[in-house]
Amino acid sequence: MRETSQPVVNKVAIIGAGPGGLATAIALRKKGIDAHVYERAKELRPVGAGLGLQANGFVA
Repeated sequence: MRETSQPVVNKVAIIGAGPGGLATAIALRKKGIDAHVYERAKELRPVGAGLGLQANGFVA
């Protein structure tokens, strides 16, 4: 397989503005891909969820 400098797609729609969706959008934008994030909620607010990282998670 040959690597090319041009992305296969130019535009990407990301459904969901959670941590995964936002991180994906940032990564794609850094690669030059036009990423649009769509969220159903009218406003973003805390939902009481948490994210736990062990010590090794900070190293990775």
